[in-house]
Amino acid sequence: MPPAKFRISNYRCFGESHPLVFDLSPGFTAILGPNNAGKSAILRFFYELRNIWGVLQNSDNLQRLLGGANLGIQFNDVIYQLEPFHKFNESDIEIEIAIPDIDVRFLLKKVDKQNFNLTDLSLKIKNIPIGFGRVTFDPNKKLFEYSDPTTGRLTMDAKGYLDFFKSLAQMVYIPAFRNAINVGELEKYGDMATGTAFINEWNQWKNGYNHWQGQRTQDVIQDIRELFEFTSLDVNASTDRKSMQLTIDGYVYKQHEVGSGIVQFILVFASAALRDPSYILIDEPELNLHPSLQQKFVTSLATYTKHGIIFGTHSIGLARSIADTIYSVRKTGQDSTARLFGTEPHYPELLGELSFSTYQEMGVEKIFLVEGPTEVRTMQQLLRKLGKDTDVLVINLGGSGMINLRRMHEIAEFKRITPKVFLWIDSEQESESQQPPAERRKFIEECKKLKIVSALSERRSIEHYFSSEVIQKVTRRRVELKPFEKFTPSAHWGKNDNWKLARAMEKSAWIDTDLGKFLNSL
Repeated sequence: MPPAKFRISNYRCFGESHPLVFDLSPGFTAILGPNNAGKSAILRFFYELRNIWGVLQNSDNLQRLLGGANLGIQFNDVIYQLEPFHKFNESDIEIEIAIPDIDVRFLLKKVDKQNFNLTDLSLKIKNIPIGFGRVTFDPNKKLFEYSDPTTGRLTMDAKGYLDFFKSLAQMVYIPAFRNAINVGELEKYGDMATGTAFINEWNQWKNGYNHWQGQRTQDVIQDIRELFEFTSLDVNASTDRKSMQLTIDGYVYKQHEVGSGIVQFILVFASAALRDPSYILIDEPELNLHPSLQQKFVTSLATYTKHGIIFGTHSIGLARSIADTIYSVRKTGQDSTARLFGTEPHYPELLGELSFSTYQEMGVEKIFLVEGPTEVRTMQQLLRKLGKDTDVLVINLGGSGMINLRRMHEIAEFKRITPKVFLWIDSEQESESQQPPAERRKFIEECKKLKIVSALSERRSIEHYFSSEVIQKVTRRRVELKPFEKFTPSAHWGKNDNWKLARAMEKSAWIDTDLGKFLNSL
């Protein structure tokens, strides 16, 4: 799914004067802000417009809309259909989406006090000097067509457009979790089955005739077993289908006897695993979870997606530690505003945000510093294979731009928190005969003076430790990086996939490398 830029006005709390501008891109995106600021509205936008995403990829509807038709439609999972319109003006909801090669614009226009239409759909094919003609759609050939006296007749394959809106419709939404397994007969909570509906569904998935569903329930159980470090785990419905029964390390527990965190993992992981989503939209994933489990929960949940996860959170520590992109949301009068959160973190402040003291209470005494959020997720997967992920807190330094001597006084603060600090960064070494860049070598030297166990990779970057077999398995690309070859996402794979590669790679493939030896020493 290609990256896209959304501009949304008059949807819920985002008015004409403060439209929501939001980039949808693969990886991890955090939406940070206080209660009632608009975090949930951003997540619900993709969920509530699900019917519209379906219409915009339907060949017949697309042809009609581009021909000037209006279509009556409904928001998904909204009782009063005009509720998502901005409360303080009477304007239409206007949505603009920029995807590669095409700009899309449409309106949602009120018809009466109960209904609205999808209307005024227009497409602009990029790099074409649009005159007075109109882009049309040929449903048989799946082509966009445009013609005017200046350009003549032009066509463009519509596959990228159609696939994009199909992916939007495949997002899974998980609202803020409130122990939804104990809600009686309630059947739906966002995209989660809940209460007895979930229990019956789980029993059918696990014990029914569908082999794929049965295997997916086993995948969920295996993931939860590894995350909680159980020797064995099984999850079953009770005989009366009113509760869950867990067998942990040979002992049987009723649902009410285990923590809500485990129940949350089962509900959410199962909801994702059985739907194969493009993205997961989850509100406040930190609820009911100890800080040491929050990162693992979000990272593990993302393994069930094709492209990534978007989460709303109050926790700046969680956002900074794991997200590739962070938006901050706040109230501005009657509207909300969302902006990229680009504040450079101060490391001691970051430890406070991450509640490091609570990690220490759980026996975590080691801090492992890496370059950026993609390295955090990658190293967490490798440490898990060594059984060390519960002993080490992995923190990113804020990206390669932060690898400089000006920040040494902040890095020194880590040693005041704990004496056990480790650091690993890419060498960026271009050949075996050349040394790594001077700034990186000096940075490592200064870290060692602070008694921080530090290392530069022997290979050029973390990407150079993945085998060609695992690259092909995860990315479906037949590529192999030589030890000092330049890594470029366009030619190889996106850095956001690194953690998936690490998760899929056998320990034997990397344990004897310098990276494996360093991680084993932690």
